Amino acid sequence: MKIIDYLNKKYYLIFTFFYITIIYSLYSEESSLSGARHDYFFHLKFILLFKENSIHEGLRQFGGTGYEVRNSPFFYIIYGFLNKYFSLNILQILNSAVSVFIAFSFFKCLKLKYKNNSNVSLSFISCIVFLSPTVRSLSVWAYPLAWGLFFFIVSIYFYLRFLNSNIASTKYKFSLIVTAFLCLASYVYPPLSLFSFYYLYNFKKCFKFSKFLYIIILNIFFSIPALYFISNHGLYFIRIQGLEIDISTSLNIFNKIIIISSIILFYSIPLLNIKELLKKVITRIDIKFLILAIFFTIIASLNFNYPYSELFGGGFFHKFSYLIFGNFFFLYLIFLITLILYYSVFDKKTNNYILYLIMIFSNIQFTIYNKYYDILILVLFFLLFEIDLKKYFFSKKFSILFMYFFYLSYYLITVYKNNIYYLLKN
Repeated sequence: MKIIDYLNKKYYLIFTFFYITIIYSLYSEESSLSGARHDYFFHLKFILLFKENSIHEGLRQFGGTGYEVRNSPFFYIIYGFLNKYFSLNILQILNSAVSVFIAFSFFKCLKLKYKNNSNVSLSFISCIVFLSPTVRSLSVWAYPLAWGLFFFIVSIYFYLRFLNSNIASTKYKFSLIVTAFLCLASYVYPPLSLFSFYYLYNFKKCFKFSKFLYIIILNIFFSIPALYFISNHGLYFIRIQGLEIDISTSLNIFNKIIIISSIILFYSIPLLNIKELLKKVITRIDIKFLILAIFFTIIASLNFNYPYSELFGGGFFHKFSYLIFGNFFFLYLIFLITLILYYSVFDKKTNNYILYLIMIFSNIQFTIYNKYYDILILVLFFLLFEIDLKKYFFSKKFSILFMYFFYLSYYLITVYKNNIYYLLKN
C-alpha cells in the first residue's frame, strides 16, 4: 500500500523505468516492428536529400525517380536540417524521447478525462505504449508515424480542454490550438488529417457560423502548402512500391473494412469487459440489424482479395485465419462478430461512427499494417470514443494487469513471429 501511495506522488518514476527499457532497445538496436530497421536505412536518402540540397530542390526531386515514398517530405526536411548540426547517432538518441512524449501526453489527456482515477493507475495505462512494437521500434529507428501520433495526442489534449471549458472565448481559443496541432500532425503523418472531420463536426455544434468559418479558413490556410505540393507531384503516396498490384485492388474498400475492423477488435480486447459487452449485445441487437450484418459480411467477403503474405500485414486475425485454417472464413466470422459488437457498443452515437470511418479511410494504400493502429486505437478508445469505459474497463478488478498481459503477449508474438510462422508451416 505504501508503494502505491509513493508512486502516486512520484508517478514520473514509472515513466522513467519504462524509458530505460527504450534506452536498452536503442543500445541493442531492437527492431520488434518488422521492417523498422530496414525502413530507417532506406529512408536515409530522403534525409540526405534535404540535408545536401535546398528545400526547394529537395521538394522538386521528392517523389520522383529514385525518391519514391508514400510519406510526407515534412519529417525529412526537419531531420535533414538537424542532421547538419548533429550526427545520425545523436539524432537517434534524441528521437528515442518520442516514446516518453507519446506516453506522457497520453497521461495528461487521461488526467483530464478521468479526474477521479489515481496518478499511478493512469500512469500505468499510459505507459502501455512502451510495450507497443510500433513505439519501441520507431523510437529506435526514426519514422514519421511516431511523431505524428505525438502531435495528434497533443491535439486531443487541447480538445479535451475545449470540452471542459464553459467559457465561449476559451473554447474558441482551444479549437484553434487543436486545429494547429492536428495540422502539424498531418504534415508529419498525412493520414491523421482525416481527423479534422471529427473535430470540425464537433466544433460546428458549439460555434456560430462566423467563428466556425474562421476554423474552416484556418484549415484551408494550413493545407495550402500540401495541396500545392500534391498539384505538382500528383498522388504519389498511393503508388505501390515494388508491388505489381492494380489500383482497383489497392483501393478495394472491402479489404480495408474487413481487415481494419478486425484490427480494431483485436486491440480493443483488453479494454472491454466481456461480461458487460455480452449484456449489451443481448439487449441492443435486433433481428433486422443481424440480417443486414450477415448480408453485408457476405458481400464484403465475396469482394475480399487481400492476399496472405508475411510482408503485406493484414493483422492478427487475417494471419491466424490463413495459417490455422488455410482460408479466410474465420476472418469473415470475426468481421461479422465485430459488426455486432460495434453496433452494440457504439450506442448509435455519431462520433463513434465518424471515428470508425476515419480509421477505415485513413489507409488509402494497399498494405495494411498493425503499426498504423496499435497505439492509435488505444488512444481513441480511452479519449475520443463515446464508450463507457468506467463500466467496460475500470470496473474490472484486474483490468490494467490484463491489459499488460495482452500487450506483452502481443509484443512477444511480434518479436518471435518468424519462429511462429516456421512452426505453423511445418
